[in-house]
Amino acid sequence: MKIFISGLPRCGKTTLIKKIYELYRNKISISGFYTEEILKNNRRIGFEIYSIDLNQKVIFASKEIKSSLEYAGYYLFLENLDKVIEFINLNSKLILIDEIGKMEMLSERFKKFIEKIMEIEINIIATLHRAYINKFSRFGIVYWLEKEKWNETFQKILKIIENI
Repeated sequence: MKIFISGLPRCGKTTLIKKIYELYRNKISISGFYTEEILKNNRRIGFEIYSIDLNQKVIFASKEIKSSLEYAGYYLFLENLDKVIEFINLNSKLILIDEIGKMEMLSERFKKFIEKIMEIEINIIATLHRAYINKFSRFGIVYWLEKEKWNETFQKILKIIENI
């Protein structure tokens, strides 16, 4: 089972992933990661990655902390993403990936990891940048998430999870 959640920015993709994690983390084995915004004075200044496997947060993108790679106004720390994916347990019942996005795909290791897991039988729920919908739709179900229908989409996904 492969489920992809896409939608416009701030429609609730990460919230959905986090809620699934909270609901199932004590029921089934879950591996992967989700991202969280870093806010300062109610402005987004970056992103952290929370590694489920390492139980820790690492900086992925920052407007304030410099690195050698800059993309879309953020300095990226691809080495932190690479470290997080290194610890993902592919034998887990469910893999959560937030997100398959343009910044993440700048990492060659991440790109190869995603290609690998698309080719194997594994249960994945991943958020997906809208630019990648056509590329990934052949691997599983793509849900377009909208704020107005958030709960409806969430309930559909929960029903699928109940059957894994």
